[in-house]
Amino acid sequence: LNTRKGGFRTFAKVRGDGIAVCRREKDGAWELIPIVGERFGFDIPGLTKIDIKRLTATALSEDGRELGPAELLRDGKFLSVKTVPGAFSYRIRAK
Repeated sequence: LNTRKGGFRTFAKVRGDGIAVCRREKDGAWELIPIVGERFGFDIPGLTKIDIKRLTATALSEDGRELGPAELLRDGKFLSVKTVPGAFSYRIRAK
């Protein structure tokens, strides 16, 4: 996601108000990395249709240490997390 021109934008697979990355990890989890802005959501393959109660989100430091749980949010097909102070990224996985 890159909305350098500002404002909240919605595309087919992502929406938000800044710059963010969603990438798949080798173990099958997904990492969300907000770079600029705090509002973002991704249509994540394989997770969008899973009941949100069957997913977990963990806040991570820049060096990959777990900081604790993060609140996972869903709005339609888009998944996002409520940002945690000091977190660099968030790992999402099915339980």
